[in-house]
Amino acid sequence: MTDREILRRLVAGESLARREMTALFGRLMDGELSEAAQAGILVALAAKGESVEEITGAAEAGARGVLGQRREGRA
Repeated sequence: MTDREILRRLVAGESLARREMTALFGRLMDGELSEAAQAGILVALAAKGESVEEITGAAEAGARGVLGQRREGRA
């Protein structure tokens, strides 16, 4: 799914599945999204209100990022 499709869904008030959110936030934390895409997606999430699935997915991405850095000796 493209960033534009994700943004369209969020603006329409749709929630992302946990797996979609984990992938999205993984890309966000890896610097793969433009600043404009980051801003649009985060504002759309805040405007519609995050679902439990979205919060869980974002937390999973964060945990994976931290654990991955520790395994690689970066933290």
